[in-house]
Amino acid sequence: MGKSLLFFLLLNGKVSALEEGDFREQFLAVEINKQSLDEIGLFIQDDEGALYASSHDMRTWGLKTIDGKVIKHRNESYYNLNAVNGLKYQIDNKQMIVNLTVPVPYFYGQELNLTGNPFVIPMDPSPGAYVDYDTIAQKDSNSKQIGGVFAVGLFNGYGTGFTDFLAQNLTNSGITCNNAVRLNSYWQVDNPIEMQSLILGDSYTVPGMWGNTVGFGGIQYKTNFGTQPSFITFPLPSARGEAVVPSSIDLFINDARTKKVDTMAGPFRIDNIPVTTGSGTINFVTTDFLGRQQQVTVPYYVSNTLLKPGLTNFAYSLGFIRKNFGRQSNDYGKPAFTGTYQIGLSEVFTPEVRGELLAKQQTGGLGGSYLIDALGVANLAGAISQRNNKPGYLVATGFQRQSLKGVTLGTNVQFFSRNFVQLGINPCFSPKSLITSFVGLPLFPGASLGVSYVRQANRFSPTFSFVNVGYNQTLGLGLSLNITAQINVEGPENKAVFLTLTYALTENTTANVGGMAQKHSNQGTVQVARNLPPGPGYGYNLYAANGQNKTYLASLSGQNDTGTLTGAVAHQEGITGGQIQAKGSLAFMDQNLYLSRIVGQSFAVIKVPGYEDVSVYSQNQLIGYTDQDGDLFVPNLLPYQNNPLRLELQDLPLDAELKTLDMNAIPFYRSGLVLNFPIKSSSSALANLVMPSREPVPTGTTIKLKNDTFPVGYEGEVYMTGLEPLNALTFIYKNETYSCDISYKKTKNVLPHLGKIQCIRSASCQDY
Repeated sequence: MGKSLLFFLLLNGKVSALEEGDFREQFLAVEINKQSLDEIGLFIQDDEGALYASSHDMRTWGLKTIDGKVIKHRNESYYNLNAVNGLKYQIDNKQMIVNLTVPVPYFYGQELNLTGNPFVIPMDPSPGAYVDYDTIAQKDSNSKQIGGVFAVGLFNGYGTGFTDFLAQNLTNSGITCNNAVRLNSYWQVDNPIEMQSLILGDSYTVPGMWGNTVGFGGIQYKTNFGTQPSFITFPLPSARGEAVVPSSIDLFINDARTKKVDTMAGPFRIDNIPVTTGSGTINFVTTDFLGRQQQVTVPYYVSNTLLKPGLTNFAYSLGFIRKNFGRQSNDYGKPAFTGTYQIGLSEVFTPEVRGELLAKQQTGGLGGSYLIDALGVANLAGAISQRNNKPGYLVATGFQRQSLKGVTLGTNVQFFSRNFVQLGINPCFSPKSLITSFVGLPLFPGASLGVSYVRQANRFSPTFSFVNVGYNQTLGLGLSLNITAQINVEGPENKAVFLTLTYALTENTTANVGGMAQKHSNQGTVQVARNLPPGPGYGYNLYAANGQNKTYLASLSGQNDTGTLTGAVAHQEGITGGQIQAKGSLAFMDQNLYLSRIVGQSFAVIKVPGYEDVSVYSQNQLIGYTDQDGDLFVPNLLPYQNNPLRLELQDLPLDAELKTLDMNAIPFYRSGLVLNFPIKSSSSALANLVMPSREPVPTGTTIKLKNDTFPVGYEGEVYMTGLEPLNALTFIYKNETYSCDISYKKTKNVLPHLGKIQCIRSASCQDY
């Protein structure tokens, strides 16, 4: 294209050498590093033959402007190419081409971001309410119990309300006990744009690096990254390179090809490379247009304990500490304030500050996580406290390393002074030190070994420590082996070994045999279990154990769109008992009441008005069928994420007019949506139209129905859509107007035939 344009300019006399001052103008096709840009530039030469290029053209070619001799020509800055260190050019006067050999540093750099924009905006919830129930009734020779856990939820555009409680009637050895306990009650307002939440009512403190999770009732304002699940909070690795000419880049993460991108000539930087947490390697292979390749390997280490530079994570809680949770409904104690604040100062360092304020007790501290090259993350924290004028301190340090192929390890050590106090720990039982360590070793393909160690030194009770050793082996053909050993190093003597061999019978069904050996007690087990499917279906569990405690259990579960029912029979230590469990939900939305399985975190109502028994799929799995009104209640959707829902085209009649078979549900947490599929019936039918003379309406005649027109076929047959119960058709034949009245009633036939319809001649002015 560029050379054709050059010849066009030559023919029009526009490329002839022009003189302006002491410079000679020349149009030349441009090649950079032996690759044609399909561009033409206006160059000038001085008396010494030095070539100058305009700043506009250089930017177009992706080149930086150059320090050196600059002149003004035609109100444009021109740069002397001879002044550029390492740049060479050669002019082919016959073909009117200039080939520039440009060093990479003189190209503009290109930045490629691989993560894009992960933000999603959830749909406004449809106001509604729901009740979850998980009830159980069981009886054996000694006791009987009836009870359950119940939850009530409300939601609208202003947030979500939730409360749950436990109720039971228990009779044991003739003694009956009735109780009902409220668990948590709150109103939550989420802001997905800012990734923040406001909670009024019962909630839990955020522990930070050295604190504890404590229940309280009051108000909490915090960062909530869960409102944007695709948002990556930790720094992702970057890679740098350079290309002499435009090239393609193949990206390999841990030897797996994951991405292919194109880059212009010059230096490039690839940001936010999507990798899993832990250590690994990134390889990118650059291939130019001649097939020449260059490979660069970059090690990386990524940890979710770090924050991206500039990103903050905070939680502020004010309220009354919850006591006796699960036993008493409204037992609240001392007022307290807790605050935790983290910020990503750089890609390798995230500091934290945290405080706890009570009337007679205050605790505050600092901490931070630091990435040590590609080795792992080190943590260091310290806190001081005061209670009744008695100071105390805490020091905590640790190191973690994750690896997909190498050694995974970590250790955390905490030291507590005698008078150190904090929420969640009774000062009378505060330990002196706590050590936790673990190491994971990949032995060979399909096999891994894990070892963990815990030691707690106490002031007022004996020190205890134990070691766990776990071995996992994939044997192939659906078989896997797990061996676990637990050894108490300090404290009560105890050694136990557990072995389990698992076989995958089908996708949802597994069988396993196992055994446990310890001092004075051995036991063997066998189990066959089938999990419940995502939609309607059944599952079962058969279990038997011998040894000191012989146990036999059999259960059968079934679920449909309205709930889940489980029946079980068990025998242990000479006692036989039975149990029935029923769980599900009742939801009120769009002025309708729906029975469903447990709704889970979020849900939706699909509406396909007038179409019954239409299959609905989620993630290519059948989840149910529309009812007689064309509705389907869909539980267990993921909040703040895309939940693709699809209709089965083959279940819809031919006269269904549908704009799309797929819709995305993006609900708020503990909220529901109403998804109306844009569908309507075309209300179509065939009919044979006849003239007043009972002859068929001539072929090719155009029939008009409201704003639609339809052609008449052979024997006066016409296909019509958009019919209503009463319809008036008109047409013109030989300058005469005729009309036909048609009655239509929807039937189960895909395309009903209305028979012969006689048309009449309409009155005209000539009749009077």
